[in-house]
Amino acid sequence: INYQKGCSLEVLDYWRKHPALSILIRKLFCIPPTYCFLECCFSTSGIISNPRRCSLKPKTLKILTFLNKNSHLL
Repeated sequence: INYQKGCSLEVLDYWRKHPALSILIRKLFCIPPTYCFLECCFSTSGIISNPRRCSLKPKTLKILTFLNKNSHLL
């Protein structure tokens, strides 16, 4: 976006010109209407950290949960 004096920036026009970016931004920065997704993530973390994987470090568990919940974006 080029900002120039006297030039009006039409935000909606920008998003109309970049529909793929618009969809991605809506998915990433939307506010969830319920806590259901958070409960699902917590449940997934519990499944991933089963007794056989009790030696997982917190960072590894966080990465595995993130990959599991966002694999549809890959």
